[in-house]
Amino acid sequence: RCWKILVTDIFDNVLVILKTLIKCDTINILSNPDALDPYKKNKGKVHVMFETSGDEVAIRLGMEVLKPKAIMIQLGLGRDVLIPQNIIVKKELELRGSFRLNEEFGQAVKLINSKQLKLNRLLTHNFSIKNAFEAFEVAGNKKISMKVQIDF
Repeated sequence: RCWKILVTDIFDNVLVILKTLIKCDTINILSNPDALDPYKKNKGKVHVMFETSGDEVAIRLGMEVLKPKAIMIQLGLGRDVLIPQNIIVKKELELRGSFRLNEEFGQAVKLINSKQLKLNRLLTHNFSIKNAFEAFEVAGNKKISMKVQIDF
């Protein structure tokens, strides 16, 4: 089975970068929220959602496009949010959390070091340690950065 991948974000630069990495549809939900409407039809069309923002509105919009018995994987951390229990129960959604504290962090490092994962397009900026303050400012501005690296 081949599933379609839908990526949503509020920053166009993130969507542009992701389109170079994977075959996917992209929607800027801030500038074009109505573009999600076709994915909401017939109780939803999305099988698996990776929610990376931790934002309450993004979580709610994502749940609306999930089909019954779909899986939502929460990666993003934010403040505590209200979760629409009526959608979870009505669609019988499965919610999972994931964080980088277990063995998967070591596995990811091995994959990166072995060059099996090509992540250079995710790295938008590189700074020397003497420019660390600037690096953190750029990293905090998602309109211009994705991942920022500091070289030691």
